[in-house]
Amino acid sequence: MNEKTGLRDKLSLLWKALLLSFRMKSKVSICISVIGMLLGLFTLWSNILNADLINRITGLIQGEDVLRQALFTLLCIVLIEVLLLVYNMLKSYFVQYDSMRADEYIHDTTYDILSRTKYENIENNSNFMQKLDFINNQGWWRIAQLTVFVQNIVSAVISLAGIFVTLFYINPLIVLILFLSCLPGLWISKKYGNEAYFYELYSMREKWYIDYHAGLITGFNKEIRFFNLFGYIKNEWKTGVELLIKKRSGLTRKFTFYRIAADLIKNIAIVVSLYIVAVQIMENSALEVGTFVLVLTLASNIQTNMWTLLWSLGEFNTHSVYIKDFYAIRELECENHPESNETYDKLNIEFRNVSFTYKGTAECAIRNLNVTLRQGEKIAVVGENGSGKTTFIKLLSGIYDCDEGEILINGEPVKDIAKLRNSISVIFQDYAKYRTYIKENITVGDVNRTYTDDDIRDAARQTDIDSYIETLDDKYDTKLGCFSDSYLDLSGGQWQKLALSRLLFKNDAKMMILDEPTASLDPLAEADIYANFFHLTKDKTALFISHRLGITKVVDRILVFRDGTVAEQGTHDELIAANGVYADMYKSQAQWYK
Repeated sequence: MNEKTGLRDKLSLLWKALLLSFRMKSKVSICISVIGMLLGLFTLWSNILNADLINRITGLIQGEDVLRQALFTLLCIVLIEVLLLVYNMLKSYFVQYDSMRADEYIHDTTYDILSRTKYENIENNSNFMQKLDFINNQGWWRIAQLTVFVQNIVSAVISLAGIFVTLFYINPLIVLILFLSCLPGLWISKKYGNEAYFYELYSMREKWYIDYHAGLITGFNKEIRFFNLFGYIKNEWKTGVELLIKKRSGLTRKFTFYRIAADLIKNIAIVVSLYIVAVQIMENSALEVGTFVLVLTLASNIQTNMWTLLWSLGEFNTHSVYIKDFYAIRELECENHPESNETYDKLNIEFRNVSFTYKGTAECAIRNLNVTLRQGEKIAVVGENGSGKTTFIKLLSGIYDCDEGEILINGEPVKDIAKLRNSISVIFQDYAKYRTYIKENITVGDVNRTYTDDDIRDAARQTDIDSYIETLDDKYDTKLGCFSDSYLDLSGGQWQKLALSRLLFKNDAKMMILDEPTASLDPLAEADIYANFFHLTKDKTALFISHRLGITKVVDRILVFRDGTVAEQGTHDELIAANGVYADMYKSQAQWYK
């Protein structure tokens, strides 16, 4: 994370960040920003008018006839203040509005990235997920702030230019003194910005740790209450909070000291400048008391504007570094699978010398695999945990691409992944429990299908979840989970039946895959569900993935995975007779099915 960035890369990044920031602003918001850039001149004009007003009042006291001029000057000052007040109100509104637009844009973009990026980035790239979470939590409001910083920078430059010119005519030495006194602030801003970025990035793990333990108390309250773990969980949470505070306080303490030193230098510079102009007024009677007040005001303004300029430059640089992560994950390799509504008429699939290795690991998850799946077969895929079963399914369903070998469909290499996925319906072991309407929990199984209410009921009847749904007041329009008024939730078995209904709803699928969705059930209950599903799949190809063997007696073929390849295959009787890996597994589990 500490890589050096060249000047050209940094300028390119700054430009991208600026364009991205302006892209998310409305036209009115951009106009307000442009107006804000010009207001530096109005502030300078107001200061000059204040000095002139003091001189006019001094003249009135001395008996001069300058009342009309004094009133006109006062009116101009009031108008400028009203203009600044209206602008600040509009600016405050649009800062919040732009932040909401940035939040929407960033999350919309990251959701799009999650839908397109290669799945290996999600499953096996912790750096990707850390940066994605970092962007969602930190990036959106920082992008919204970029145009504010640009506005501050331009406004400060315009204001400083006017101030320097004005002070130069009074005394050039004052300009030099005040300018040099601001340089320590530049160093502080740059150093603090870089360290703050790395603090935020490297603190994500501690923040996850804190959120994890806070979530345990609400998510697993029953278990924590039973085992009296509240004290333990609270101590772990507190440890994470204290570590985060320690990191932050160390950074804050260091830069507070630097800031005090920088402010002291600036104040000394102001005092020296005022002494110089006071001496100059005493030596030159043409200079009036308003000049002293003007220098006092402009000296303060030059410090304020210089600090705003340096701070905004530093913050712009710091915030743009966050955008670097945003562009980095946007540019990761994505799936190149055009959308399609086509399906295969039949699916005969062959794995030919297929190997696959997860990134960051040395050992093959799938090793030189050769196997054929014929249309209409009922196949059990069994093996111990870590034998390669789930990886096999990910390759079969096009979630991963093989590193070596090829996968053929009906004798041809796979070219249309979307068409393949349209032809397969699958429930993974960690299937989703959608906190939405019951009917939507079923219809998400095929978002391209045109359906009727009877189609939904038919899928539910096949798994017998319909008998429960009909007892509910709103039936299929019942909302599940924490977003419903009733907080209605389903039991584990009911969720599994609903997930199976979702699988069956995809009626155009030629192959149906169950990747251990019933692993939490006891072996007999799992065997009953698989046996029932065996009949529901009819003429479709069905794959039952499990490390338990309750379904194996009734399937057409058993694939026994071991060390990333098919160690054995055949019927239950054939494999028992072979007295190999499968026979040993079955003997160790035989008592479960008696």
